[in-house]
Amino acid sequence: MLKPGPGEMAERIATDELSRIAKLAVDRGLEPDFLKYLVVGVTLAGGLSPDDLVGLIPEERESLDFSGAGNAHSYEQAMAAALGAENSGILPILPDLIGEAAILEVLTKLTEKEQAKFVNRWFARGHGTVAAVLIRTAQDYGTTASGAALRWLDAVVATNQDLDSLSEIASQLPQETLLLREHAGRIQALIVNHLRSSLAKKQDPEQRARLAAALSNLANRLSDLRRHEQAYECSKEAVEIIRQMAASQPDAFRPDLAMSLNNLANMLSDLGQREQAFECVKEAMEIYRQL
Repeated sequence: MLKPGPGEMAERIATDELSRIAKLAVDRGLEPDFLKYLVVGVTLAGGLSPDDLVGLIPEERESLDFSGAGNAHSYEQAMAAALGAENSGILPILPDLIGEAAILEVLTKLTEKEQAKFVNRWFARGHGTVAAVLIRTAQDYGTTASGAALRWLDAVVATNQDLDSLSEIASQLPQETLLLREHAGRIQALIVNHLRSSLAKKQDPEQRARLAAALSNLANRLSDLRRHEQAYECSKEAVEIIRQMAASQPDAFRPDLAMSLNNLANMLSDLGQREQAFECVKEAMEIYRQL
C-alpha cells in the first residue's frame, strides 16, 4: 500500500485543524464558517498584529455576509485561542504546507468571483506577504482545485495594476520557476510598460535606472519562455540605457553596465551569436578590471 505524499498528509491535517477551529467557534457561541475565513485570511497575511485587526473583523463580516452572534473582540480572542498569539499578534496556521492546504479548502467553497474578492481584500492588507503565500501555495498545490492559487494570483495582478504592487509581487516570484514562468513574464512586462509610460511623461534618472533593471529582468523571464529574440531586444535596450547613464556617472553605473553586458551576452549566446556574445563579455571584463 502506497503511503500518502506530503501534500496529501498536509491536506488531511489541515482538514482536522479546520474541524478543531470550527468546534472552538461552536463552543464559544460563534459562527464556525466565519471564524475559518478569518483564520485563513490571517494565514494568507502571514499573521496579524493587534493593530491590523482593528476594523478588519467587521469589514470581513460585511464582505462575507455573516450577521450572526459574536462581536469583534470575541472573534479576536477565538483566533488567538485557535492559532496562538505572540507579542507580534495572531499567528498563521503553521507549518506553511498545512496553512496553504487550509486556505485552499476554505476558499474553494466560495464562488470564483468571491475568491478573487477575498484574496484582493487581504492583499490590500498584507501586500508582499500575501503575494508570497499565494505564490508558495501555487508552487506546492499547483493542480489542486484546478490551480485555484494561480487564479488568485491572476486576480490580484488584474486588480492591483499600480507599479508598487506589481513590483512587490514580482519580488516574491522565484528566479527559476516552471509553473509560474508565464505569470512572471506577464508581471514583468507590466512593470516595464509602467516605467515606459512614466518616463514618457517625465524624464527621471532614477526611473531610467529602474527601467533598465526591469528590462534585464524581463529579458531573463522571456529567455525562460524561450522567446529569445524578444529577450535579446530587452537586454539590448537595458545596455543602451545603462551605457548612457554610465557615460555621465561612471562611478555609479559602470558596475551595472558590466552586469547588463553579461546578461546581453547570455541572450546573444541563446541566439547562437557567439562572436557578439564574446565581445560583450570582453567589454564587461574590461570594466571589472578597471573597477
